Formats: sequence, C-alpha cells, structure tokens
Amino acid sequence: MKLIKKAVDISIHNILAFPYEIYLVALYSAFSIVCTLLFWKVLFLNVMPQGYRPEFIYILAFCGLCSDGLCDIFFGLRDLDYLVRTGEFDRYLVRPRHPLYLVVLENMPIASILEKLILSVGGIFLVCLHFEVSLELLDCLKAVGFLLIGVSYYELLYGLMTVFSLRFEGASSLRDLAFQLNSSKQYPLSIFPMGIKVVLTYIIPVGLLAYYPAVLLLGMEEPLPKLYLTAPVLAVLAPFIYGRCIRHYSSNGG
Repeated sequence: MKLIKKAVDISIHNILAFPYEIYLVALYSAFSIVCTLLFWKVLFLNVMPQGYRPEFIYILAFCGLCSDGLCDIFFGLRDLDYLVRTGEFDRYLVRPRHPLYLVVLENMPIASILEKLILSVGGIFLVCLHFEVSLELLDCLKAVGFLLIGVSYYELLYGLMTVFSLRFEGASSLRDLAFQLNSSKQYPLSIFPMGIKVVLTYIIPVGLLAYYPAVLLLGMEEPLPKLYLTAPVLAVLAPFIYGRCIRHYSSNGG
C-alpha cells in the first residue's frame, strides 16, 4: 500500500509540475478517437465492412481506447531499455522489492489512465444511446473480464520483449515491432487472413485488446481464442526468462 500511495504522490507531483500535460493527453486521445471514427464514418458511406454494423465498429474503437488506458498501467516497462542503457536501472536493484514492480509503479501515468477510461466508457455509452443498443449486464461483465485478461496477456508478452534488453543490446527493436502493430486493434480481426489473425491473437495479441471485448459486449456469437492453452505456458516462462536475463545484466552506470 505504501508503494501504491507513493505512485499516486508521484503522479500528483507530475501533474502539478506539468499542469498542461493532462489537457494535452486528453486532447491527443480525443483527436485520435475522432480520426478513427471519421475514417469508419466515411467508409460506411460507401461500403459495409465485412457486414459489420456501424455500432460494432464504433464500440471497437472505444474498446481500443479503453485498452490503451489499461496498458498505460505498465507504461514504465517502455522505458526499461533507456534505464538499462543509462545505468538508472541499478537503483531499483538495491531496493527490497521486485525491480520491475518498482519501475511500473514509479512511472504509472494515473491521470492519463483515468482520462482514457472515462473517454472510452463515455463513448460507448453515447454509441449505445445513438444506435439504441441495449447492453446486458452479463455481456458487460464478460467484456470487462476478457479485456483485463487480454491486457494482462499482451503486457506479459510485451514485458518479456522488454526484459531482453537486460541481456541483449538492441532488443528493444523487437518490442518496437509489437508496439507498431498495436494500431491494428482498431480494425475487426476477421478482415485479416488466418495466419495474420493467429499472430495478432497469440504472438502479438492486439486482437485481445479491442475486438473480442467488443464482440462480447454486444453479445455476438464468435469463438473465443484458447488462451487457457497458451497463457499458463507464458506465465511459467516469464519468471524463468527474467531470471536468466537479470543474471547476465551488467551495469552501465559505472
């Protein structure tokens, strides 16, 4: 609890030190989602993509924004490569807590997380109101549950790619590839060929961040990915890979 309180204190300090940042983050998030909605609006004027209804596509976009907010919880992992190269990671190793846990907590942008979650929930509400969509409580719970599982699975893989920077120089390039593919979550997963669909579901699982939560939220009938086969394997490999990489870590801080 003390560490969580410390993380909140750091976020408040950053907000007070850079008061305009929260407005810029909100403006960027709003601009990004508006551009996505306009893209689909223009497309719907000419064609119905893969037979999907407009309300599904718009909810898909807001689910993607919601997942962005949840992924920001682990924002600190993106800076791990920089911390290793500058030697700043050393200070986390001498503390009586797991280094990655401290990196995540101390770099958690709480204001950005809250802004994106509020925008996404408000957007889904407006879409449902405009298209007269009635959501079932059970479907909402399923969507939220799967979204949390999807974000955890994605961030676990993303974190493992980042952890390789403890062992190999330039390992962040692999992580950057996953980051670049993150934008594909704004498209329905079914428009991709089967091979790419498998990659975007299990290997770089951006499909878990928006598509399946939107499917569950609207109560659509579609088979869910078999994460119960891959998630346990990944959970077992994660501490092993981290242990191997941290043992070979050498300080750059002198």
